[in-house]
Amino acid sequence: MVPPARGTPAPAPRAGPRSRWRSLGNLWWAVRGRCPACGARGAFVGAFRLRERCAGCDVVFERDPGSWLGATVLAYAAAIVATAAVALSTVPGRGLYRGLEAVLALTAVTTVLLTYRPIKGAWLWLTWAAGWVHRDGEDPDADGPARA
Repeated sequence: MVPPARGTPAPAPRAGPRSRWRSLGNLWWAVRGRCPACGARGAFVGAFRLRERCAGCDVVFERDPGSWLGATVLAYAAAIVATAAVALSTVPGRGLYRGLEAVLALTAVTTVLLTYRPIKGAWLWLTWAAGWVHRDGEDPDADGPARA
């Protein structure tokens, strides 16, 4: 899928729930801060907060409070891995040196700040692929709008 031109979102594809998992182009859109459903720019407001809805296709990004807990956990896990890597690469050669705590704390904070937005975008794609992110009145398990 080719991303839409600036300011003109592409129509949302009518993909069933199974084919959404294969749409890695949509994952790349979400990681870059675009809507995973239509590719419209501006899924984020500011550095870390998502819009309530997509301006291009009206998909509701957050249905339940706490939807982004998984993204937070993954960002913290990335910080743990990065901090452990720094510790394992510096401590054996230098020992427990003065300022080690500051280096490790700075590594953890920097990692969370640099990875949270892309991880939240990937989490947005994951929730979209699972069918939790959809338009109001749309059945996420069907290929079209919900029927009453």
